[in-house]
Amino acid sequence: SHSLGKGGTFSLAAGGIGIGDVASTATNRFAVDPAFFSQGGFSAFSLFATESGVDVAAGTVVNLAGEQWQWKNGDYIRAASAAGIADLVTVVGPQQQPEYRVPAVDLLLSSSQSGRNDFVSQDGIRIGEGAVIQGRPGAAISLTATDGDIDIKGSIIARGGSVDVTVSGTTAKFDPSLAVRLH
Repeated sequence: SHSLGKGGTFSLAAGGIGIGDVASTATNRFAVDPAFFSQGGFSAFSLFATESGVDVAAGTVVNLAGEQWQWKNGDYIRAASAAGIADLVTVVGPQQQPEYRVPAVDLLLSSSQSGRNDFVSQDGIRIGEGAVIQGRPGAAISLTATDGDIDIKGSIIARGGSVDVTVSGTTAKFDPSLAVRLH
């Protein structure tokens, strides 16, 4: 979803989602390489777990930084035609441009255990020890768990942006195990 401006949104729903090394050891997890979040030109990622939650492995670094198209040179204005867009633009990654030009990328990690009879409240969102979710200035990072908890042992950084952490239940009864835990 590359663009010259704002990219599109990548959305994924799976039974469980593992980001980093946790994906290789847990069963029923869709494995996501942390490098995925700085490829493809997306301006937002939305990952939704329907059964066993979202895990970001200990020590994992998620760098939310998008690729984008950049004009190859000033001659694009005078170009009468081109065989394709690749004749006019090139893909530029976060490492190839000044920090102030790297677009902010938003992230939503969401988990819902509602509708399951066997759910365990810990099947929510877990950010492992030493893990870092790093947004560019202006990024919005949201963690939302329904009928599950959120356990943050790592860091979430969104300078000049926002971090939203929400836990909710679907029953009217109070459940003390549904909590946000910051270590």
